[in-house]
Amino acid sequence: MEDDESWALPPKCDETNPKLWHPAVKWGVRSGSFSHQTEFFGPLLSVMKAESLEDAIEIVNGTDYGLTSGLESLDRREQKIWLEKIEAGNLYINRVTTGAIVLRQSFGGMGLSSIIGSGIKAGSPNYAEQFCKIEESDSPTQGPLREESPFALYCSKLADSAIAK
Repeated sequence: MEDDESWALPPKCDETNPKLWHPAVKWGVRSGSFSHQTEFFGPLLSVMKAESLEDAIEIVNGTDYGLTSGLESLDRREQKIWLEKIEAGNLYINRVTTGAIVLRQSFGGMGLSSIIGSGIKAGSPNYAEQFCKIEESDSPTQGPLREESPFALYCSKLADSAIAK
């Protein structure tokens, strides 16, 4: 623990299951400290004080991590500033920041919290690609991707509209 930090709720190991830890809250954490710069995989809340919204954004963006960030504010101006400046993969305004639903919400972060690059997030349509071996082959002559399929027609229309622009 660093100077000026204290435990509002100290960490405690469960007596019946030593692998289970109860939530802990550390008070007085400063920007740049170990608790600020470390991604903990346990129930620890490090409480920091910000002088303004801009200061809070600098504190958040001042780490190498960026999985999830949330803002509680009804002020549309604050929401706009936060959305434009915050650096995290999953952003929430006026709602909980945990519990992303697989296949409904993609999940991944920025910086060292990213899975593989910025486009592959767990639960997203591109997520399974990292586990596939993709090889080029001839176009199918029958089945769901033949020329008359709705998907092929849609792709053809997209290509035509892109050429027309």
